[in-house]
Amino acid sequence: MVLMMIHKIGLMLAIVCGLIYFAKRTERSKKLHQFFGLLTIASFLLDIIVKSFTNIGYLLYALLLLMAGISPYFYKKSGKVAVHLSLVGAAIVWLVLIHII
Repeated sequence: MVLMMIHKIGLMLAIVCGLIYFAKRTERSKKLHQFFGLLTIASFLLDIIVKSFTNIGYLLYALLLLMAGISPYFYKKSGKVAVHLSLVGAAIVWLVLIHII
């Protein structure tokens, strides 16, 4: 339960810091965005490990978040933001869908 709260708060703060970084391009907002993004991924992966990998929907969500987290390191400057944002968007849409269906 605590890990999911850390995940939710970290995700919201990562989104806010990412929007600030997208608007202002400061090094501090970039580091905060990276920190909260790593906190989000780590807390969710720990939660999945604690729950013994029982829900495949959450595993795919974690995989999408992990791909979004490492995608900026594999693309050149022109495509990095688009791929990162599309993977984060896909992860959020997938999370909403697994709760609706």
